[in-house]
Amino acid sequence: MAVLHLAPFDASRYPPLINTIRVCTQAGLASIVLAAAPIPNPQVFGAVKLVAPPQKLSGRAQQVFLAQALLTLDRSQIQTVIAHNLRGLAALALWPPLARARLVYHCHDFEFDHHADLSLAARALLLMERAMARRVDQIWVPAIERIQFARERHLPLPLVVKNCPTVVQDVVRSPRLRQFVAANSQDGSRSVRVVVRHGNIGPPHCILETVEALALLPADVVFVVVGDGERAYIERCLARAKELGVDSRLFFHPFVPHNELLSLIADADVASGLYAPLELNAQWPAPNKVFESMAVGVPVLVAAGNSVADDVTRAAAGLAVRLGSTERIAEALGRLLAGDAFSRSCAAAARRAHLSELNYETQLRQTLLGGRLAAL
Repeated sequence: MAVLHLAPFDASRYPPLINTIRVCTQAGLASIVLAAAPIPNPQVFGAVKLVAPPQKLSGRAQQVFLAQALLTLDRSQIQTVIAHNLRGLAALALWPPLARARLVYHCHDFEFDHHADLSLAARALLLMERAMARRVDQIWVPAIERIQFARERHLPLPLVVKNCPTVVQDVVRSPRLRQFVAANSQDGSRSVRVVVRHGNIGPPHCILETVEALALLPADVVFVVVGDGERAYIERCLARAKELGVDSRLFFHPFVPHNELLSLIADADVASGLYAPLELNAQWPAPNKVFESMAVGVPVLVAAGNSVADDVTRAAAGLAVRLGSTERIAEALGRLLAGDAFSRSCAAAARRAHLSELNYETQLRQTLLGGRLAAL
C-alpha cells in the first residue's frame, strides 16, 4: 500500500513533505509524489515514485497536469492521500472519491487572506477548500496559532504537526560552511564565529535587521545566508552591509538540497530564525529552519511572542527577542555566540529537545499515520 502526495510545487524544496516520506519509508509505507512542477533534486526522497512535468507550467496548467496524472494512477494501491496546500486540495477535488483511502489536507501555508478583497477565482478556491474539508479525514497545520485562522475559514479542527526534521541520531558537521567563508573572504580566515540563516530570502526573514545587528558585534562574527529568493532584497542587504562597513562579513551561500543541508548548518555557531509579520503566514511563523538547527545542536534566535518562541525558550535552546531594536538582536546574538557555559547549554538543550519531542516521527504519531508509526 502507498501514500500519495499531491504537491502543487517543487516537492524537493518542501521539508514537511520530504520528512513525511522519510517517516513513511521507515514504517514500510511506499510513497508516490505527484508534483505540479519539475523536481530538480529527486535524491532528497530516496526510493519513491515521482510524477512531475518536465518544465514549469502556469497555474492553470499545473492543475490540469495534476488532475490528468491522478487519472493514470492505480487507485487500488493508495492507502492515504496527502494534499499539500490549497492547490493540492484543489487537484484532489477533481478526483473521484476513494472508498478505501484516508484523506489529509496538509496546509503548510494558507493561500489568500479571507479578510481581504479577493478576486472571484480566489473566492472560488476558498469555497472549494471549505467543501473539500468535509471530505478529508484530517487537516494538519504547523503552528497552534493557525488553528484559529482555519476556524475562521470554516475548516474542521486541525492537528498541529510542527515542521520538524526526522530524527538525527548522529550529528555530522561538514566543514563546508567555514570553507565557503574562507574561500570568499579577503584574508581567507576560517577563525570566525558564524551566524547562519537558511531558507527563502525576503523581507519577512529579517536578514536586513540581522545585517544591522552584525555591525554591533565583534569583527570575527560573520553572517551566512543559505538559500535564494528576492534579488532586490538581497541587493538591499548588500548595500546596507556596505554602508555599515560589514560587507566583508556578509555571505550569500547558494541553495543546498535538503539531504545536504543539516551537515552544512551544523558548522554554524548560532542560527537565526527571526520572522517579521510582513505577510500572511509570517504572522504565525512555523519555520522548519528553527527545528533543523536545533536538531544539529545549533542554538537559535527567534522573534518573541509566538509558539515557536515558546518551543525554543521552554527547551532553553536559544533566545527570543522582540523585534524593532537592532541592539536587542545584537545583544542576544552576542550571548549565544559567547562560547561560554550558557551558549553550550543552549546547544545541548537544542539536541535534547529534538530527540525527545521536536522530530517528525513524534509529530506524526498523533496523526492517522500513527498506527503504522507506533513501532518506530
